[in-house]
Amino acid sequence: MTFYERVKSLCDQRGISVSKLVSDLGYSKSTGTSWKASSNMPRPGTIKKVADYLGMTIDELKSGIDYIDYDSIDTSSFNQSVFKHLLEQHGGNEKKAIKAYLDFEKAQAQDALSEQPPIFQNYANNIHNSNVVQGDNVSSTNHTEKILTDNEKELLRLFSKLGIVDQARVLAYVADLKEKGGKA
Repeated sequence: MTFYERVKSLCDQRGISVSKLVSDLGYSKSTGTSWKASSNMPRPGTIKKVADYLGMTIDELKSGIDYIDYDSIDTSSFNQSVFKHLLEQHGGNEKKAIKAYLDFEKAQAQDALSEQPPIFQNYANNIHNSNVVQGDNVSSTNHTEKILTDNEKELLRLFSKLGIVDQARVLAYVADLKEKGGKA
């Protein structure tokens, strides 16, 4: 859900329009339109004004909003030639280049998943919907806990750095080894 969709939903619940909220806060009519057209969050001051107007905290307002903090993304793991090309395409705007790169990776992953056998897709879906909690000493899935060895911690750390598609490939490979009688 975008910022606009969240604000619209909250306004609908209160029986007001987004344009009324925007007007009451002293913003121009185009503000609501720009929120609708963008997947970015407005400035912190604007978020605070909207939250105050709706009688909620900033955290309550942001709840449910899909938001990526482009300023905190580490681009060192990106394919640098692709990222450099995207930076050039977007006139050096790093945020736009990061968004384009992430959109590209997402599309690539979806294409890869659609070409894979059903078991591979099942692994990817399970990873995407996983409720695994990782800690220094414990791995917890479905309320069962296990103390991890140092090797298991390292494998889990490396596995967690892989994208969903690569994680699914690893799990499919392990399942194939187990089926052939090998140990995983």
